[in-house]
Amino acid sequence: TLGNSNYNGAYLGISFPFLIYLALVAPRRWLSALILATAGFACMALWQTSTRGGMLALVAGVAVMAIGLREELASALKRTALSKGTLLLVISALLLASAVVGAFTPDSVSRISRTESIAARLGWWSSSVELIADHPWFGTGFNTFYASVLPYGDQPLPQDRNLREDFPDEPHNIFLSRAAGSGVPALVAYLRLVGSTLFFALRRLDHRPRRDRLRTVAFTAVLVAYLTQGFFSIDVIGVALMGWTAIAALAALSDPLLVDQEAAGQRPGGWIRNRKDLVAATLAASILLMGLGVPVVVADAQARKAHEAQGGNRSAAFLRQAIRIHPLEPEYRFKAGKQLLLNAMANDDPGAAHVQYRQAVEAYRNGLDLQPEMVHEMVNLTIAYTNWAVNNDEPRYFHEADRWFDAASELDPFDYEIAYRRSENLRIWARTTGNPDIRERQIAQLQRSISLYRDQPKAWVRLSAAHRALGHDEKADAILREYFDAIPDDNRIRRIIS
Repeated sequence: TLGNSNYNGAYLGISFPFLIYLALVAPRRWLSALILATAGFACMALWQTSTRGGMLALVAGVAVMAIGLREELASALKRTALSKGTLLLVISALLLASAVVGAFTPDSVSRISRTESIAARLGWWSSSVELIADHPWFGTGFNTFYASVLPYGDQPLPQDRNLREDFPDEPHNIFLSRAAGSGVPALVAYLRLVGSTLFFALRRLDHRPRRDRLRTVAFTAVLVAYLTQGFFSIDVIGVALMGWTAIAALAALSDPLLVDQEAAGQRPGGWIRNRKDLVAATLAASILLMGLGVPVVVADAQARKAHEAQGGNRSAAFLRQAIRIHPLEPEYRFKAGKQLLLNAMANDDPGAAHVQYRQAVEAYRNGLDLQPEMVHEMVNLTIAYTNWAVNNDEPRYFHEADRWFDAASELDPFDYEIAYRRSENLRIWARTTGNPDIRERQIAQLQRSISLYRDQPKAWVRLSAAHRALGHDEKADAILREYFDAIPDDNRIRRIIS
């Protein structure tokens, strides 16, 4: 599902040219009026999402339609000027709906005019450019931006992201995302594909029958709208599908063989020559896809109930239902693991907490079986193991956490937070067992974390405390002074030193 108001807004903005196309080819005036009313409702829904990328996509798509179909639009306005009654009905319906949903309120205007997300995107883009400069040929790998970008840029990064959900996993720009993940050559290939698609579509525009010409302009507008919002957003399935569908449609509509056959008055060949066969095949495929999609929708509804329950055992129960309905979705298992972990940490009954820790570990591990190499979920799993070890006074769970830290560090060796989280596991382990060798390992992980990202007050304090726990008081004081000299404005360190 779209699952996010930003993606919903992007989808509405990208698909808007189709409504213009349908209004132009509608065989009846009342049907055109109905489609225009639908377009008005779509604009209101887009406003409600407060998605500026989707709004820019709508503007770009309408602009392409206006330029490409200026003659058709002018003639349509003259020929099909709606009757006063129909036009009044459309306007009244839009005004009524606007009043019902409160579309144009001061709050909605303030959401549209916010500037915080713009500043954040500029920071992510700047960091992405630095990352690409270091990995220009092959990038850092698919879906690794969230971890690979951390050492880059001047953006303030969250210091304690235990469950790592608030940091963006993409740079919010599909072009930078391709270059960061797969390298500059991959971005060049993508741009060449898009550019060639637009070039051939526009070159053959004047040689097509009217309806195919309208379709070509509509799909061109959809592609331009997709690229426009993509400059500020990330690719999710529902949105990316629109872009790739537009490319496929334009490739088919501008096929040289098809154009030459139509120019010669020949009927284009193909495996489907009977429209009834096409309708039947489309209907059968649609029913099949709808049947496959029903469990997904039902499971998503259960996951939403878990979110609305705001934690506790009820949230965990809803997530278990979602897993039973759609067992192949790893995200439900990761969310269940997080909720069970939180429940166990808040549980005062060690026996009940033991059961919840075990369930949390099972949920995380089952999710990783379905979607391996999810580094941040591996880190979450280590948190579950560490807390389980403390709850049960069972050192072997510390070893399990350490093993998963090895796997996460191998996949993402430059993530300072993995090193810091590992140092926390070792700190608790050393405190529980009193083993000085484990304390030395904690110090090594803290030093590695600080070497990757120096501005971590908590890591410096932990490093000082670890040396003090080993009796190295002078070294502990020296570490605090080293950080204070590097970043003298930190009042927390000033207080600790004094």
